[in-house]
Amino acid sequence: MVAICSWLYVSMLMAGYAVWCHDPHPRVWQVFPPADMTFVQFASVLPVFIFSFTCHQNLFPVASELKDRSLERLDKVLVCAVNTGLVIFATAGLSGYLTFGQEVHANFLENLPANGFTLLGKCLVLLAVIFTYPLQLHPCRRSLMILVQSLQGRVLSRSADRICRRVFTVLILVGTGLLAVAVHDLGITLAFVGAVGSNTVVLIMPGFLYMRGAHYSTVPKPWSMWLLALLLFLLGCVILPTCLGALVFKLLARAT
Repeated sequence: MVAICSWLYVSMLMAGYAVWCHDPHPRVWQVFPPADMTFVQFASVLPVFIFSFTCHQNLFPVASELKDRSLERLDKVLVCAVNTGLVIFATAGLSGYLTFGQEVHANFLENLPANGFTLLGKCLVLLAVIFTYPLQLHPCRRSLMILVQSLQGRVLSRSADRICRRVFTVLILVGTGLLAVAVHDLGITLAFVGAVGSNTVVLIMPGFLYMRGAHYSTVPKPWSMWLLALLLFLLGCVILPTCLGALVFKLLARAT
């Protein structure tokens, strides 16, 4: 709740600045893509939008902890979660773009004036990241442990499971900490995560798991859903190397 309220404040801060404050500098923005936009530019920013669906992996623990579990109650939770994220993302994104135009930064707090409200927003973002970090670490560590057990072909004992959890926790903490210190462009970070992680979680794996489940299911599945799952899987397989290559090309072009 602390993290959600923090993001709500940041979103309202950007919306409030867009409504009540007027930037004296001329802003340039447009609804349609610019005429000089290249395919590489489009492919390099597409993963940022895919990143907004990164938390799909938390669906399974949410479903396991849901009281009076049913598909109807799970659908209600999903609809509320997606709509909440849509409101927060759309409010902050549209307000920032309409206010600063093409000059808006990936972290729009850098565009806001240095005052107490902006400083409070930066502090709340820090708190939100701290409180939401375990929600990302847990499924990452759990996935790694499942891979280890699959490679060994057996379930780990209690002592081995405890040691494995601690080792993976330390490795993830150290690895992400070093990455956070080394990378300074938030947009590039979100783009890489969206191109690889989010694309895999949102597009590739759902389609693959549905096709695999339909193959082994005793209940016949409609062919239309199977084809849609296949299209979703193929779309993810195309987007991942395309966007990843565009990001690398963009970074190399910027470096030279």
